[in-house]
Amino acid sequence: MLTGVHVVEFDLDVSREALRDAGYVSKLIPLFVLPNADGRASERAIEGSVKGPDAVTTNLAPRLAALLASGS
Repeated sequence: MLTGVHVVEFDLDVSREALRDAGYVSKLIPLFVLPNADGRASERAIEGSVKGPDAVTTNLAPRLAALLASGS
């Protein structure tokens, strides 16, 4: 469903200041952001999800697909 997507994972405990300085701030997890050309966070983002066995397929994947479509 998300073919061609590259996900970069960061450790907030290790990189908290650098992430904050680049605009990657969230009160909820997970946080997915489409970066600007300079690598800083854009306003195109989703954060948080529901829990449960179908959370990825029913909540997170459709929201990610919509986020990626908004960046086209």
